[in-house]
Amino acid sequence: MSFTGIEFRDLPRLARTTLTADGWTGELRRRHLAVTARGRALRIEIAERSYRYQVLGSKLRHELRREGAVVTMSRSEWRHPQAISGAGEGGCDRLDLGLAILMEGVYTRNLTFGGALYSWPGRFLSRLDDIPDFWEF
Repeated sequence: MSFTGIEFRDLPRLARTTLTADGWTGELRRRHLAVTARGRALRIEIAERSYRYQVLGSKLRHELRREGAVVTMSRSEWRHPQAISGAGEGGCDRLDLGLAILMEGVYTRNLTFGGALYSWPGRFLSRLDDIPDFWEF
């Protein structure tokens, strides 16, 4: 299982990502302009499954949900946690657990509206390298 994306604060972020698991390539999408945590949740399609990954309450708890299974992850601190734990409910399998653990290593602060506002300047500035230089001849 792997997740690659543009680096921000030493973590891959949700822009221009590639998610692979057991030979499957995932498709990620989210509503950038949504205000609620549920509306801003990351939608993941992989291995013929549909997931929703969202922040619960504080930025210390995340939930990965698909029909019939839920994995809830908790961390001691947001930026550099000393401990990360998880609990599965329903028919969780290795793909569910692996995906939930993998997402703990991804910069997901912008899945909350406040986090999106906080991280917007850095995300904007990191895209300046992609703008073509029209002044060069």
